[in-house]
Amino acid sequence: AAIGNGATVKSQGDLAVTADNETVAVMVSGGIGAAKEAGVGAAIAANVMANKTLASIGDDAVVDAAKQMTVAADADENAVSVTVAGAGGGKVGVAGAISMNVILSDTEASVGQGAKLNTDAAWAPITGSSNQSVAITAHDDTVVVGVGGGVAGAGKVGVGAAADTTVLVKTVKAFIADDADGANVATVKAAKSVNVEATSTESIVSGTLGFGGGGTVGVGGAVGVIVDKNDVQARIGKAASVDSDGNVKVNAEDDITAVLVAGGGAGGGNTGVGGSIGVATLLGSTKASIGDDAVVNARGNRDAMTTFSGETVFSDTNTKPTGFLAKKTESAKGLAVTAYNRENLVTTVIGGAGGGTAGVAATVSAGVIATTTEASIGQGARINETNTAASADQQVRVKAVDETLLIDAAGAGAGGGSAGVGAAANVGVIAKTTTAKIGKKTTVKAKKAVELDAASSDVSVAVTFGAAGGGSAGVGGSVAGVGVANTTQAVIEDATSAADAAKVSVSGGNLEVSANEFSSAWQATGAGAGGGAAGVGVSLAVGVNASTTKAKIGDYAETNASGTTSVHADSVENLNTVTVAGA
Repeated sequence: AAIGNGATVKSQGDLAVTADNETVAVMVSGGIGAAKEAGVGAAIAANVMANKTLASIGDDAVVDAAKQMTVAADADENAVSVTVAGAGGGKVGVAGAISMNVILSDTEASVGQGAKLNTDAAWAPITGSSNQSVAITAHDDTVVVGVGGGVAGAGKVGVGAAADTTVLVKTVKAFIADDADGANVATVKAAKSVNVEATSTESIVSGTLGFGGGGTVGVGGAVGVIVDKNDVQARIGKAASVDSDGNVKVNAEDDITAVLVAGGGAGGGNTGVGGSIGVATLLGSTKASIGDDAVVNARGNRDAMTTFSGETVFSDTNTKPTGFLAKKTESAKGLAVTAYNRENLVTTVIGGAGGGTAGVAATVSAGVIATTTEASIGQGARINETNTAASADQQVRVKAVDETLLIDAAGAGAGGGSAGVGAAANVGVIAKTTTAKIGKKTTVKAKKAVELDAASSDVSVAVTFGAAGGGSAGVGGSVAGVGVANTTQAVIEDATSAADAAKVSVSGGNLEVSANEFSSAWQATGAGAGGGAAGVGVSLAVGVNASTTKAKIGDYAETNASGTTSVHADSVENLNTVTVAGA
């Protein structure tokens, strides 16, 4: 949906440019094979989506609306794939199931270079009692469910395997366009409010089960893979001009929840081998920004907006969440530039095997979370430069928050008449950069407060266990590792001289520059083994945290606050490990 380049549109009421895209794909597949000698069953289900949802006001367009002006792109993707395979044979049975979901999505709401929104004062004055507002919003919700199961049995050899893969790549952007040379800037005005918001959610579930049973040999395996890569941006572009007698909000937000379960089991009269692998990788960039040389006025003379407080759910302050694990919000007037990222990842992998002679079970779980969350005002921007008509409650708030929950569980158990081997490995990696920044050469003014806050929290729990028993020998082992490398920073950028330094002033209140990081990692590893002749149990856990937390008013920066100026950095890092082995 679009208003084209150079178009002129006027409305005495509301004006809306909206694009909606909803896609639902359900794929169910099954395969069964049975034979006197050999039975083979296979099933494959795949969903592939490539969507674009765009809403825009074009370059150089002139658009006025007396009330609500909306540019909105809204996308929803729902993908479900289910595969089931079974096989049986007098001698050999083989069953395999593959499930796959691939989603590529681009959702964008934009105002083009040189566009003029509500610049005709006679049409709708920027001050007074007008309810005129502008909302530029992009939103994308994604739900993916993949399930695969393969079961096989045979007189001699049974092999059952299942695999599920989810690949999700999304771009969600809401913006007022950049102007390269300042000669054709986009201008947006509204009496009540200007909101630029990009929000995204992802819910992913992956489940796989493979089992094989045979009179002689049984093999069962399961593999689950999740890859999620998101780019969420809300921005007022370079050199753009935005003016509101009320509030201006620039907000980028991404919520990811992924659950992966994989199980492999096997039983054989002679040998049983069961294994499972689960790998999940969450990569993301969530940024809210005001571009270099932009001019933004948010006088705060209207009702307060609801905006993020700049704290994680673990922050111990007077700001309380509205519900369990709800994001902390508060009311404020003026300008809010906020970026909020949340990742929840749960993986569980289990392997089991039994054999008359030997049983071998192995599992591997790996969870990787690497994100960038940033709220910023760019270099040379001018915020509330002329501020005499502003409310006494006017604030400038630049807040970046990232919250992470990582739970990994891996277990393997095996038993054999002669020998049993059970091994489990579990690895978790968290690497995040959370930044709240005001650039050099920038002018920022507010009546009540300027708050520059970066907050990060991560909680990780890893449980790993390997056990085995054998008539002669049993070997059980578990290895777990967690690595955390976060950078959390709230900074007014360094300058090379007073001439290009940032200037921040609060005429009736406080200046706050704050960076807070909370990290808590828990690991429990265990191994047990028993054998008629020998039993070996080995367990190892390794934890590393190499994080940086920084709050800084940069070189040559000039700050003036009639109240308190505070610069505060706080970091809490816990590594807790319990390791047990027995034989």
